[in-house]
Amino acid sequence: MASSMASISLHPTARFSALSSGPPPSSIPTVPLLNLLKNPSSLRPLILSHLSTHGYFLLTYPKSTSSSPASSPASSPASSPASSQLLSAVRACVSSLSRLFTPPSPSWPPSSCAVSAGAVYFSEKDVPMYKLGRDDGTGGLPGNDPDRVREYYRVASADVSLCQSFPPEPADGPSDGPSAEAQIERALGLCRYIADRLLAVALGVPLKRRPGSKPASFMSEEPRPAKRDGDFSLLYAMNYYNAPECLEWAREEGMYGSCERRPLLVLKEHVDPSLFVLEPVISERVGGLEVFDEASRLWVAVDGDRSPAHARIREREGEGGGGMVCFVGKAFADRFNEGRGERGEAEIRATRHRCVAPREEQVGVCRRAVIFEQKYIEYM
Repeated sequence: MASSMASISLHPTARFSALSSGPPPSSIPTVPLLNLLKNPSSLRPLILSHLSTHGYFLLTYPKSTSSSPASSPASSPASSPASSQLLSAVRACVSSLSRLFTPPSPSWPPSSCAVSAGAVYFSEKDVPMYKLGRDDGTGGLPGNDPDRVREYYRVASADVSLCQSFPPEPADGPSDGPSAEAQIERALGLCRYIADRLLAVALGVPLKRRPGSKPASFMSEEPRPAKRDGDFSLLYAMNYYNAPECLEWAREEGMYGSCERRPLLVLKEHVDPSLFVLEPVISERVGGLEVFDEASRLWVAVDGDRSPAHARIREREGEGGGGMVCFVGKAFADRFNEGRGERGEAEIRATRHRCVAPREEQVGVCRRAVIFEQKYIEYM
């Protein structure tokens, strides 16, 4: 009986200790990323099962093509030059994303020069939303107050150059190599390629071919810039301040979770309007993102050194393995579920997710988050 129970651990918060519950790591759904990149159609039953049962899954990959303890002909691609090259490209892209938009000491309030002069992003409904590039939460548009919990760096998948300015490499980063713009273009190419394959497999339809959607868009160190009509997808890099005054503001706003332990939130529970959502960089230290598991009816911590997601990645791929979290938004659920209820077929819900405040000893420690949100006009 004990093995089927949810794992429970005691985590201190800024004001009290709370019970944090979640499913055991072994129950967290996974999909091998290299298999998705090489033979996605074989994974359709697994992907649809994970989404309809749990509402999310982890895309996992090993440290090397021969290091995964779960390697087998049925679960992982055989070690080969092609697999090795794919894995090397994935790790290079994830490394670039982990360094994107990392100012030396993000703090509240943000500096007065925190907003860059990127072009205005218009949504799929032709609504001006914010300026691309660096943003303190005002969006660079008049009449908006700064975000009290995070700052952003936004990139439009349709045209990376619309940012108009790019963050410099951090002081401890490489001094030569591809430019920041080229690194973003390449990393964005990987996110697009993964999300496009997931969308085609899950819906069972061919995708419209757009520039920047081929393997060369992330296999090359300096891919050709892509201009993409009908693509409203976005790549976000965010710094959550986690400063005491930011958390106090969240308390005053009554931002607490709906589950029994009522955790303090820095981002309320919600679903995204998009198709697939990918978090290619999972925080290894500071907790934050949680997704709702439809099977266990529990919130699952993705970020942080104590998260079951990290435990699952180690269990699946061994030490040094990596992972991304993937879930779906309202546009995907609406399209996928068309007519399924009338036919008595399983439906998929848009994934509920939220961000929780850090543990007491991590208050004041910034958490980085990188999100790719897939939006194509023909599905919105």
